Amino acid sequence: METIQIACVPADWDASTITAVGLRRNGRRALPVTITARELPEPWLTVWHGLVDALRGVAPGEWAATFIECQLAEDENGEPAVRLVIQRRWDDATTAEPVELLMGGEAVAFFEYLTNN
Repeated sequence: METIQIACVPADWDASTITAVGLRRNGRRALPVTITARELPEPWLTVWHGLVDALRGVAPGEWAATFIECQLAEDENGEPAVRLVIQRRWDDATTAEPVELLMGGEAVAFFEYLTNN
């Protein structure tokens, strides 16, 4: 199964690394592919910024994402969506249970771009 793994750098989200794993090429498993967010070509860098802004809006002033794992899923209406499982850690080294979110629209296009290119 194709998965996107994001090692988050909350102080500079563009320094976060995005790794696509579980890819297949010519019927064989491919090695994971990693890119630093700031290296994304347009329009994908702008999409990345929009997705980061959406994540920041989940818990303003509390966001402490350290690692996000993403897979394709469906929303409650059967529409394509991306399921995000977000690991969190705060400055005092405390953690909390992962947060799960579903995002549609540009998140799906972004996932497909990363797993098909």
